Amino acid sequence: MADSSSDKEKKENSKQPVYRGVRMRSWGKWVSEIREPRKKSRIWIGNLPTVEMAMRSHDVAAMSIKGTSAILISYGVMERWREEGERLRKCVNV
Repeated sequence: MADSSSDKEKKENSKQPVYRGVRMRSWGKWVSEIREPRKKSRIWIGNLPTVEMAMRSHDVAAMSIKGTSAILISYGVMERWREEGERLRKCVNV
């Protein structure tokens, strides 16, 4: 059984950023996945070349599944999403 303190030290010494639902494969690709609400299963989002793309894809999936109660990784994504929605509503109502 692995010692939890040694696992914690490995994460702290790792040069990879740690984000919810985002991890790096051993060959350098970033993958993104999200848990289904009230289930243990995960929804595969995909393999992505950069951590930023993986973060954004996780945020988009979280917003589409959980709406405004989504926990987002990227600061300001929800605000931009709301602004875009308001802009689109104005265009439609004109």
